[in-house]
Amino acid sequence: MEFIVVRLDTDEGITGWGINWNYTKGTRAVKTIIDETYAPNLKGRDPLFY
Repeated sequence: MEFIVVRLDTDEGITGWGINWNYTKGTRAVKTIIDETYAPNLKGRDPLFY
């Protein structure tokens, strides 16, 4: 079993968590997508916009 855990911090001090798990391989690909695609696009954005 593999897990992906995402922590999102706002500049107002609010923290959100997301957790996903899978019995099959593939979480490394998901981590790469999060790190290279989502994270750079979310940084500095309004968290209430999404």
